[in-house]
Amino acid sequence: MIVIYTIAFGLSIGATAVVSRRIGEKDADGAARAAVQVLALGTLISAILGIFGAIYALELLQLMGADAEVLAEGTGYARVLILGNGINIVLDPALIFGLGPFPELGLTGAAIASSA
Repeated sequence: MIVIYTIAFGLSIGATAVVSRRIGEKDADGAARAAVQVLALGTLISAILGIFGAIYALELLQLMGADAEVLAEGTGYARVLILGNGINIVLDPALIFGLGPFPELGLTGAAIASSA
């Protein structure tokens, strides 16, 4: 988790610096392009880490020192988390902003998506 947080913090600090600089230069288009690039890079990194985590769930749990019972239950659970997070990724914007047939629910929509 420390490695994942370090990557996320590094990306966010770099994004803040680049976007802030573009805004300071009164370059709104440049700031928008930088923000989109950071979101795309973050999505790519997340997808790679997620796929890696799903494929190597057992090995990662072993590295963390899990015993046999945790390995048996935890591997499947770790892989099911991908489905749950995928549903959350789709439902969050739909319920927060009211996309498609969904009503705009704001923070309540985020809570509903997270509990679904």
